[in-house]
Amino acid sequence: MPATRSTMLFPRAVAVALPAVLAAAPALADGVITSWGANAYGQRNAPADLGAVTQITAGRFHTLAIRSDSTLAAWGWNFAGQCNVPPNFGAVLQASAGNGHTLAVRADGSAAAWGDNSFGQCNVPANLGTVRQVAAGNLHSVALRADGSLAAWGSNALGQCSVPAGFPAAQQVVAGASHNVVVTPGGTVAAFGDNSSGQCTVPSDLGPVREVSAGDAHTLALRADRSVVAWGDNAYGQRTVPADLGPVLRIAAGGNHSLALRQDGTVRTWGWNSSGQRDVPTPLPNVVALAGGYQHSVALDCTFRLSVRSSPDLGNFGAALPREHRFTGLPPIAGAAVEVTVEARGDLDLASKFLVITADGQPLGNAFTAPGTSTACPVGMNRALLTMSAATYAALASDGEIALRVEPSAAVSAAQCPNGALVVKLGIPEPYSDCDGNGRNDACDIAIGAADVNRNGRLDACEIAYGDFNLDGAVNGADLGMMLGVWGVANPPYGDLNGDGTVNGADLGLLLSRWGPVG
Repeated sequence: MPATRSTMLFPRAVAVALPAVLAAAPALADGVITSWGANAYGQRNAPADLGAVTQITAGRFHTLAIRSDSTLAAWGWNFAGQCNVPPNFGAVLQASAGNGHTLAVRADGSAAAWGDNSFGQCNVPANLGTVRQVAAGNLHSVALRADGSLAAWGSNALGQCSVPAGFPAAQQVVAGASHNVVVTPGGTVAAFGDNSSGQCTVPSDLGPVREVSAGDAHTLALRADRSVVAWGDNAYGQRTVPADLGPVLRIAAGGNHSLALRQDGTVRTWGWNSSGQRDVPTPLPNVVALAGGYQHSVALDCTFRLSVRSSPDLGNFGAALPREHRFTGLPPIAGAAVEVTVEARGDLDLASKFLVITADGQPLGNAFTAPGTSTACPVGMNRALLTMSAATYAALASDGEIALRVEPSAAVSAAQCPNGALVVKLGIPEPYSDCDGNGRNDACDIAIGAADVNRNGRLDACEIAYGDFNLDGAVNGADLGMMLGVWGVANPPYGDLNGDGTVNGADLGLLLSRWGPVG
């Protein structure tokens, strides 16, 4: 039975010294989901309005995704409400899917849980404190606190909730069916819980590790040298790492199968293939993250970064109260469609009551036309996604702004729903630089900002984006001098570390935070 298989993309400020362990952090990349394998419970049926995604995770028979606007989406098996994201839940930093429950870390560092609670796996401790990461097992939950300590709750039948005394501080935690595995800041691995198949018996010669992933009863580790090691159950060959696997960027353990994103951008799988969970579809040109469920697999395919701009709450609305927000200072785009998201709370539950969305007077479409969209005055927001072609965007944005207007149909009135609200968002795709020069956007380029992000053993354009402008192997006074030389310059050739279009104090702060040797 599956574990959490939460996958996170490279954070902008990942530690520069090996091992470069990945911790729970907002991802840089946005993209689309591709999945394969079993679909009996709709675990592969991503919502039509999902939009761009930054993180993915797969549970036994349900799937989670964090969107580019930090909202959480869930689909698949929902027998215990594990796919019912609470209304008005807000921004999510990281999430994890178990057997029948879901865990999430909010923007304020608090943890939340919902779904099956038959063993108390959703009873988040009241004194938990600030959380960096969560991991959902079959019937238990684990949280990694800000200080590196662990807390666990739920079923403890196999010791999976009994954190050993003196257990080391962690930087990453994952959960199998009934076991937990961590990576420490120093790159060592420790585990506790069910060890009936040796899934907690860490090899003595493992060496420094970048990340780990846990399946039902097997464990994967990605070493600092980018080789993969596995231990635990091997009934289906899930720990038999292919001899010709080569250097690997990311790993994911499914129930009884294993996945790896190789350095050449291809995805390799091994282990159980009962439902085609190992049959990787082609093409998958720009995979940056993987997740494994019990009998399905998920990949995050990214070719662009979606910069999301949001209006404030435009307030209540009615038939005589259309709402409009002007987005200004719009950049050129990468050629992908622009996303227009409408989040509305109002009387929108019948086909005769809907919202008409226009951009600079040009119709984009109607939202919430389906009966049953909401109750008369819902507590939570309804969400609709529309798209605007790159050509349309270019024409409308040529004067530097776009006005998005939302006009309710005649049947909608503010009096019918006094708690009405409206927010519009404009998602603008931005291209990635091909910083490793291999002719495609891949995990290297999407990880731009980390030291030697393409792991090619040399300093190149990727490192310039990190702050080593003169490529001397360190962020130091020479780089500071170069930054000051382009201070205040719009769209400079280097120095704009936070991507806001100019070199300023925010970039200086990032440069100072990365001070020292690179790589």
